[in-house]
Amino acid sequence: FFLFKINFGQDMKSIIQIPLLLFLLLYTTSLQSRTIKVATQRDYYPYSSFDSLGIYEGFLIDWWELWALKAGVDLEFIPGSTMDCIDLVLKGKADVVSGLFFEEDGHEGLEYSESIFSLNTTLFLKNGYDPKSIYEIDRPIGIIKNELAHQNLIAKYPQLKLEYFDSFSDLQNKVQDKEVAGFIYDLPFPLFGDQAYTGVEGYSEYLVIRS
Repeated sequence: FFLFKINFGQDMKSIIQIPLLLFLLLYTTSLQSRTIKVATQRDYYPYSSFDSLGIYEGFLIDWWELWALKAGVDLEFIPGSTMDCIDLVLKGKADVVSGLFFEEDGHEGLEYSESIFSLNTTLFLKNGYDPKSIYEIDRPIGIIKNELAHQNLIAKYPQLKLEYFDSFSDLQNKVQDKEVAGFIYDLPFPLFGDQAYTGVEGYSEYLVIRS
């Protein structure tokens, strides 16, 4: 706001003070009751997920709800893929992406906050399948479509054969049934000496793609 003075007569001053006061009160109220629109990955277990009943859950959901409680604001979660979430913010349809890997090149128009926690994008291979290097992997690797991990992977290892899945749930079913030779997923970085992730039965960690 800018404070300014205009030389009106006394009556005109009284008349103009009323709408100005109402404007300031309405503006202050809108700030206090502001709803932050959080673009959130739709199916990104265990960080965020949305079920058919519209129930939100996951680490990022809990984190943002705690922040909103402390900040005294309301939240509206808008689900989508990672790329959808970025697009929503860039187009002004959301205020923030719930969580996003830091990229050296960044995304034009976005600004990163301080980190919330650390993840590793990890490649797992089925037990018994042990190529000497990632360049010798000759079987399709499962990865969730339209996520940043696959863009990073293609740039670094264009020779990899990738099998795309629409959601984490689709990939999870194939992994549980041992129907993929390997898969890519973002896993929490171990903290305080604890084991953050115990692995998937039948698969072993082969390579950390990025951290």
